[in-house]
Amino acid sequence: MKGDAVKVKFDPGQIVITPTAMNALADAGQTPGEFLRRHVCGDWGQLDRSDVKANESALKTGLRLLSSYPLKSGEVLWI
Repeated sequence: MKGDAVKVKFDPGQIVITPTAMNALADAGQTPGEFLRRHVCGDWGQLDRSDVKANESALKTGLRLLSSYPLKSGEVLWI
């Protein structure tokens, strides 16, 4: 993805993180930014087809968007 123009698909609005998610990211040696970038650009991570379809529809309707990303530690980060 480096060097490629990536299009942001939506404005995420106010961004917050739970202490548990922050700890999981720290334990994995990863940062929230890498996952937020993927999320706002429509890379939903590891979702099943129905959740991907719901996200694509939500981009038009303004309903919830969901992403799931595995961390290097084996934990899963949900956005």
